[in-house]
Amino acid sequence: MLIDARGWKSEDELVWNAVTKHKQPIFILINKIDLLVHPTRLLPLIRRCSVMGEIEEIIPISVKTGHNLDLFVELVEARLPFGPPGFPLETPIVSELEFSIAELIREQVFRLAGAEIPYRSAVMVERGSVESGSMPEFHAEIWVETVGQKAILIGPRGRRLKDIGTRVRKQVETMVGRQVVLTTRVSVQKKWSSDPSKLRSLGYGK
Repeated sequence: MLIDARGWKSEDELVWNAVTKHKQPIFILINKIDLLVHPTRLLPLIRRCSVMGEIEEIIPISVKTGHNLDLFVELVEARLPFGPPGFPLETPIVSELEFSIAELIREQVFRLAGAEIPYRSAVMVERGSVESGSMPEFHAEIWVETVGQKAILIGPRGRRLKDIGTRVRKQVETMVGRQVVLTTRVSVQKKWSSDPSKLRSLGYGK
């Protein structure tokens, strides 16, 4: 479970209530410690987490600087059970690239509009039909819950949405090693985050 070093939030409480229903070991990753003026400001948050329940590890990290990320990977590896792969290693997963693109878009949404649209966006990506030799095409639809959120995400004269698309396209081109076409649009899907059918279409649940 990933939380912000600057304090426990109401959204964290929702996630905590969800993860404690499962039996797997719980790691609390306290990210963005690089933003704290003094490391001792982290102590109250660590104390709070330590008394909430059965937590195996509380790990202060910084994704930006890489602090403690190697430690986190080592701790996870030490607890992973040995077993056969869940799918043939020589068989590519068809949806892997589309999933990665969706996550890259979500990352940019949080970076550029996260304070105004927290946890209220989802992304669906489809691969377009491409003729032999043409650039790969991907079409992304970003879901928000209100017209106001749509306006925020698009930004004045569409600049914010264009910036999101440009950043992600460059990342995707680095991943695949060639130029790609990426289109993005914003769609209002009211209360998608509490609609079971919409959550299923995004791959959450059964």
